[in-house]
Amino acid sequence: MASPLRSVAAVVVSSVVLALTACSSSSVVDDDDGAGGDGGGGGAPLTEDGEPGLLGCGLPLACDAIVTHISHEPSWAPACVAELVVGGGAGAVQHTSAPGPYDCASQSIYVFLGDGTAIRQSRNKPGCQSPGPHFFGDATPPELCQVVVPAELADACDDPPQMTTSAVSGGPWIPGCEATPGELVDGCQPIDALTCAEALAFIPE
Repeated sequence: MASPLRSVAAVVVSSVVLALTACSSSSVVDDDDGAGGDGGGGGAPLTEDGEPGLLGCGLPLACDAIVTHISHEPSWAPACVAELVVGGGAGAVQHTSAPGPYDCASQSIYVFLGDGTAIRQSRNKPGCQSPGPHFFGDATPPELCQVVVPAELADACDDPPQMTTSAVSGGPWIPGCEATPGELVDGCQPIDALTCAEALAFIPE
């Protein structure tokens, strides 16, 4: 009997094939580009958060969730992401970009599958240039992305761990071996919606 994980993977792969046939281009939200402007798509202002998709599942994260404003917080989380992805590991990571000056953000969750692909789903809170309150819109459709590890990152992560004062966690830290998840995916294509249970099945216990 096929395992639940392989069954879910088959559903995802089938969804990708259908999506690639129907779509000539994807609408990719890159959390490293920051939140959108005040327009919010030209509709009426939001009065509550929209449907969060996988961001509302409470999936267990492999690394501390990253929030980027002026710098990445917590400062050690990008090193955890790099170690996970460069090492070919599987797990979920979350990144929120909050450029300001007002309460705006773009937020994405990534489920790295450990096979060179990752599932990403994003949502946007417009309002960078006006006072709030502002709210997240509905999450975009989930996407299946290709994992891309730059050669310089792979080389940096091959270096022996070093103890440095910048490793806030106090553990070993490799200078240059750090990345946000959006820097490590490319070629994302929309797929069918996933349930929380289906996404959880991809995450190692």
